Parts: sequence; structure tokens; C-alpha cells
Amino acid sequence: MLLSTQDVAPGTYDVVLDRNG
Repeated sequence: MLLSTQDVAPGTYDVVLDRNG
């Protein structure tokens, strides 16, 4: 992954990465 989910606000990149797979 590009960024860790915990590196940014929890739930922010988590959703983006979830859509990307």
C-alpha cells in the first residue's frame, strides 16, 4: 500500500484502499 491506514486519520485511506482492493 502507498500509505498506512494508521498513518492518516483512521477510516480515511482505509476506505480508499478498500475500493482499490
